[in-house]
Amino acid sequence: MKGWLRGNLDDEQTVYFPASILMPGRKIRISVHQKFSKGPKMIEVTLPSDFQPGRPIRLRKLGKRLGPWKGDLLLTVLPEEARPTK
Repeated sequence: MKGWLRGNLDDEQTVYFPASILMPGRKIRISVHQKFSKGPKMIEVTLPSDFQPGRPIRLRKLGKRLGPWKGDLLLTVLPEEARPTK
């Protein structure tokens, strides 16, 4: 039960930045929208040394929250050019 709950608390978000910023080791600031919480939270993320645009980055304990349990956030960072047009 605990494993099932934890897996369902994981969340996914996609953010877009200029391609010139998307380099391993670079710090980016993002607004994280956590479900079941009071509002967005601003965090700073350092892109990992093996960073590749489109591959999710796991941010522990920043997913959905339900009581004492917290899921992980799978953050996908893409270049602005990849943003879908409306």
